[in-house]
Amino acid sequence: MPARLLIVGASARAAAQSAHRAGIAVSAIDLFADQDLCKIAEVVSCPAHDYPQALPALAARLPASPFCYVGGLENHPEVVAELQATRPLLGVPPATLRRCRDPFQLLKLAQREGLSVPETRYDPPDPADDASWLRKPFASSGGLGMQLCCSADSVASQAGQAIGVSSRHYFQRYQPGTVCAGSYWADANGCRLLGVSHQLTVGARCGAAAQFAYAGSVGPLVLDPADAQAWDTLGRCVAHHFLLEGLFGIDAICASAPGVAPMMLEVNPRYTASMELWDLVSSPSGQPEWPPLMGAWLGATRPEVSGRPRAAGKFILYAQRSQSITPQWLAQLREHLRAGERLADIPRVPLGIAAGRPITTVIVTGRSYQSVLARVQALARETESLTGGVGERPSSGSRS
Repeated sequence: MPARLLIVGASARAAAQSAHRAGIAVSAIDLFADQDLCKIAEVVSCPAHDYPQALPALAARLPASPFCYVGGLENHPEVVAELQATRPLLGVPPATLRRCRDPFQLLKLAQREGLSVPETRYDPPDPADDASWLRKPFASSGGLGMQLCCSADSVASQAGQAIGVSSRHYFQRYQPGTVCAGSYWADANGCRLLGVSHQLTVGARCGAAAQFAYAGSVGPLVLDPADAQAWDTLGRCVAHHFLLEGLFGIDAICASAPGVAPMMLEVNPRYTASMELWDLVSSPSGQPEWPPLMGAWLGATRPEVSGRPRAAGKFILYAQRSQSITPQWLAQLREHLRAGERLADIPRVPLGIAAGRPITTVIVTGRSYQSVLARVQALARETESLTGGVGERPSSGSRS
């Protein structure tokens, strides 16, 4: 296990806290440099307009160490390669990133192995097809940039209207249902499912641009043996095909009935946002009884998740209008929290936040998935007025 680690990506806080709890000294570069990240790590903030191309130059300011990447950087293998030229990479290498992040490579794998994936195509669907489709960026991260359209919309757009063909986008048939995320650990001995969580998305309350944005996770889901086997099969096929090792995630539409295979959406070859749940699932005393997930990975010790007695959830508050976040605003938000609940990704204040941007994260733990999900939804309603909304809750039926 390295003595020091550089964590790079859009938001480094969750992975950094896991590594810090494992006794690793952490350096970090992300877009936010939130208060709780700065307490545990040496942090450099990357301005949004310079992300990700400025990351290698910013990394040169930080102590020598291996590095790993988190959310979003998997879409920029050239930046990962540039970072790798100056320090060791702990994670999936750039050449593998290009393959496992290609939706058409995933489609080929699914066809070969008999796995389920939505219909995926480069070109707009036939106008005679009245189904709904998603126009998705190849460099998708956290559901940002996805648009829902019908076939007629996509074809009409070729004449210059709203939704059209682009070399940076592809089309995927929309599949209603609950989006879930499987967390996996792979090594030379095989691939293991750590757990499955329910993904929350923003929904319509922050506008079309953020409709499918990731808004949190709740888990672990209690799987019957057939569903657990289906998720296990997904992970083993993906890990074997793309030669993945370490931590990775798979987003999929959860099965509508027991024994029906989940429908695969994408592979996230890194520590994912939902993996924080496995560190949050603690003993009834609130003290972790298992090694932090980042520490288990970096120490080459297989993590144990199954059998933990509790559940956890996180949900991200998004601004529904442009607003100023102040110490008073954060104090008002904390008034809604119960004992054992807390904030994470705490912004440095005062700070101006544009509509559709994330503000902070609320962490909840409980004795069951159902109780945590109910509490998350209740908190979302209670705090809606602070973000400029009117009482909607995070959506569970969209992509993230």
